[in-house]
Amino acid sequence: MQHGADFDFSVFLGDVNLHVPYAYSHREDLRARVLHHAVLAEPLIVADSHSLNSPMLRSLFAREDGARFAGHDLGELLRRGDLRVSRRDALGAEKVPVTSFRQIQDDHLARGVTDVPPPAYGDWLDEVTEGRVIEFVAEVVAGNFKRGFLARLDRRLADATSSTPRDYLHVLHEFRGWADDQQLLLYRAIRDKKEALEKTAGRESMEALEFVERSASGSYHLAVPTSIATAVSGPRSDELVELPPSIRPTGSTTLPTSIINPTVWQHVPVDAVIEILELPSRQKMLLDLARVRHAGDAKVDPLMGSMGLFADEVEQILDRAFSTGDPAHEMVLASMRRARRKARVTAICDDSNGTTGVRMHVPGEAAAAPQGFFDVLHIPVLVTDSQPWVEQDDRTDTPNNRVVAGTDVSPGPSSPTTA
Repeated sequence: MQHGADFDFSVFLGDVNLHVPYAYSHREDLRARVLHHAVLAEPLIVADSHSLNSPMLRSLFAREDGARFAGHDLGELLRRGDLRVSRRDALGAEKVPVTSFRQIQDDHLARGVTDVPPPAYGDWLDEVTEGRVIEFVAEVVAGNFKRGFLARLDRRLADATSSTPRDYLHVLHEFRGWADDQQLLLYRAIRDKKEALEKTAGRESMEALEFVERSASGSYHLAVPTSIATAVSGPRSDELVELPPSIRPTGSTTLPTSIINPTVWQHVPVDAVIEILELPSRQKMLLDLARVRHAGDAKVDPLMGSMGLFADEVEQILDRAFSTGDPAHEMVLASMRRARRKARVTAICDDSNGTTGVRMHVPGEAAAAPQGFFDVLHIPVLVTDSQPWVEQDDRTDTPNNRVVAGTDVSPGPSSPTTA
């Protein structure tokens, strides 16, 4: 993983949750999110099960070529290492050492995991990622998942009142006790138990089972990135689309809107993406951005300057890439030109915990549309003073309102609020 001055530039892509496949409805939407985060990270990381068993993500990387697979679209970014796959070190309770994606694929097939690709895909993934795999300790990730799931149930049970329905509490207590007894807690096992209980569940029990699903999804979302101490991206909680009052702006500057325009990243050619990834100005921007995300109280003025320079150079590359006369490219150019210089990068401070960060957004009504411009908050902590920043994928109504949160900074003491 790329580091500069002891700051890690990597980000884990949290959108691709196999257990909520309806989280992204179109391939182009996922492509836009992958590329937006890829140009602002080095590398952008996806989990092994995602890279294998998500048909939509696979379609961005490779396509069948007879009996083999060949790189397609973003597959070149995997080969270059701009996108990397985090791979478990061992399989199962026996802790069988893992040496290939094909080995994981065969295990998934034997266990009846859904959407396992043809064997040749695992072989292709092994070939293009050789020497660039990011290993994680499966036992640590499993522990993170179990602790996260139990913690979510415990918080909900602690918040229960005398008016909380008895059936609702019964389901949570049953899952809490059962999960605590599992030596190895698997998402699939939670799903199986949930589906069995749904057959006889009443309304209150169904509501509790939906919360169980969201709790498992939220814990799954964070289990790998917290194990490798990298930042994680994802949709912001719907309650945090409008930022809480504790977060105040401390400065702002304009940017070309293209860098947060999903239409651009849906259609940009891969060769233009590679040109962007190789810009010298990007390295300075990544260092400043990583410092903000990992230091917790970093000065954000340097990032506002380096982000502006990088975004201007990105705009020039995109102008050339889409100036081909192709009608589809003309549509993208029109989108870019209608919105020029309307985006902003805004320095923020969270007075509830003393952390600093930045927000990339388009002020006003355009940014509030569910499929409008990206509105991305880069913040060093996973939670506000009351709730997680990252929403479970299947719940959010505004997937382009996003957060990239650090996983290795603990909030400090609150600072006085400035009027």
